[in-house]
Amino acid sequence: FGRNDELSTLIQAALMTPFLAESNVSTVVLIGGDPEAGKSTLVHAIKEPICNHGWRFLSCKFDRLTENQPLSTISSTFNEFFQRFATILSEVEDGIRVDNAISQYVRRTTSLIETHLSAPGIVFLSNLIPSFRSLFANVFQRVVVDNEDSDGDGEQRVSVEDEDSDFDD
Repeated sequence: FGRNDELSTLIQAALMTPFLAESNVSTVVLIGGDPEAGKSTLVHAIKEPICNHGWRFLSCKFDRLTENQPLSTISSTFNEFFQRFATILSEVEDGIRVDNAISQYVRRTTSLIETHLSAPGIVFLSNLIPSFRSLFANVFQRVVVDNEDSDGDGEQRVSVEDEDSDFDD
């Protein structure tokens, strides 16, 4: 593998992050380099050690030949991440035993998203992250998108209706 120095540096940085969290500093690590330089191997090597210390791990890889849509790499990464949330919530509903800390994290995160984003914001993000639809089905029961451009300004209208109203997705 030959990346022990880089691996050690990344693990040390990850272990320091809880101390940085107290000062409201966020940490993002981007790994780049020449083709076949071992970037993917390095990313996969750090996953287990940092997840064992409470990190949430997202990994994505951009491929110029297959990723021709704007934000598609980021979108697919977050879609996989939130699909795991949907799976966990479904397992909890079905009575399947799920680690309590994980289910609390998922519920807290989805609650924060719903609290801090408007219904139209969740609808917009669900176009980029399709798994949002299953996490926030209650929002989609209340949202109606008007595709009519009645005033000619080229914008769609998104409105929130009472949950008791009829809505076909």
